[in-house]
Amino acid sequence: MERLRLILLGLAGLVIAGLVLQQHYPALRPVPALAMGAGAAASVDSVVPVSYLADPETSAYFTALKDALPQEYDGIIRQISSVHDAVAPVGAPDALAFAMRRLREDYGVLAGRAPLDNLDSIIDAQRAILAALAGTSPAACVDFYEGRPSAALTSFTSSHNALMLALANADLAAISAGRGKAQVPAQPTAADFTALTTALQKAGLDAAMIGLLVDGKMPAKKPDDAALCSAVGTYLGAVRGLATDIRLRLIARSVILAAAS
Repeated sequence: MERLRLILLGLAGLVIAGLVLQQHYPALRPVPALAMGAGAAASVDSVVPVSYLADPETSAYFTALKDALPQEYDGIIRQISSVHDAVAPVGAPDALAFAMRRLREDYGVLAGRAPLDNLDSIIDAQRAILAALAGTSPAACVDFYEGRPSAALTSFTSSHNALMLALANADLAAISAGRGKAQVPAQPTAADFTALTTALQKAGLDAAMIGLLVDGKMPAKKPDDAALCSAVGTYLGAVRGLATDIRLRLIARSVILAAAS
């Protein structure tokens, strides 16, 4: 049960990173072998069309990615290019979503070793996305929470690139910070989950909603989109307000498990 709880906690941040590519580019061609070869990183920018880098903020993210993980950058750019060639022009939101998903799948476990400040930044970026979704479309907010691709959510990612960049940068910073650390934070305890449940109760969530968010138990009457969206925001706020040692154990382990899911 505790593993399920942690996966549920970590899923919110994983969901949106893959939705655009899930919906528009379901079949990605393999990265060419040359992509990871010696010296490839030095030449990739000259052989791969990267029109989406015309957006200054997106370009800054990819520059940071190249500095932090130069060989990974090369493979990501080439795979985005393969999608571009095979399917359709790739815009900045699509390229960003793919890069986020690729890093989470391959290196997300490292983010779980990052200091608490980095993990808090991920939670804060998630909360900002949820707040914007709640104000835009509660249905899209629920799509985000449940990991369900939709036209409304795709439209959101395209029109809120700054929010997506904030989450992408938080992810990259956590991966970079965790890369040199061998020690993983301790496993959460039963007392940690009790503290989370208590925080949710104090925030006004009822037992049915807490059961859904903490244990994945669907209540007899499914909450409407607006109520569920609001509750998910409350949930992340409650996590953010926990004591530092509890927060570190919960967020770190959830990031690790969600990346491996």
